[in-house]
Amino acid sequence: VLLLALAGLTSPSGLTAQSRDHSEHPWTIRTRALLVGANAESDPVGLDVYSAFTMEADISWRFGRHFAAELIVASSSHEVTATSGDVEVPLGSVELLPPTLLAQYLFLPDAKVHPYIGAGVNLTIFYEKSGELDSLDLATKVAPAAQVGVDVDLSERMLLNFDVKWIWLTTTLENEGARLAELTIDPFILGVGVGFRF
Repeated sequence: VLLLALAGLTSPSGLTAQSRDHSEHPWTIRTRALLVGANAESDPVGLDVYSAFTMEADISWRFGRHFAAELIVASSSHEVTATSGDVEVPLGSVELLPPTLLAQYLFLPDAKVHPYIGAGVNLTIFYEKSGELDSLDLATKVAPAAQVGVDVDLSERMLLNFDVKWIWLTTTLENEGARLAELTIDPFILGVGVGFRF
């Protein structure tokens, strides 16, 4: 009887039954409200980038008990200023499209509270500018990204999400190919939202 039970547990159908809770809803979509805090520095000194509020959406795919991949898309608008002496001069605003791809490790897969960490890569595209920035160029850049978050189950498929991300982003401000300044933004991103598993 014991041998038959072990054979049942180790058969493909037995393994599927044991892992069904982790595989029947492998996809998750989330929507978050974000505070994007820009930790800006420039060389030469004088440029600053303001923080912003925005929204983002993501889709993640869980493979196995502890691992997932997440693709995040968002758009944010930031005011940019230049300081000369004690005078701060508005240069205009810039729109960022920063898709981010992360690999995640999921803790406590069987609990109702699921903390996770992630690491990956970000691609930031500066796609629209206004004011003085309209005649200048900000270079598209690839940057490393890290993440800490938690999903809290509201039901079998619905969840509440809290998320913190860091992106180490440095770009250049150019005028017709001539480099004017190096701009480090390094956004620190706080997010809260809801999600749905399917």
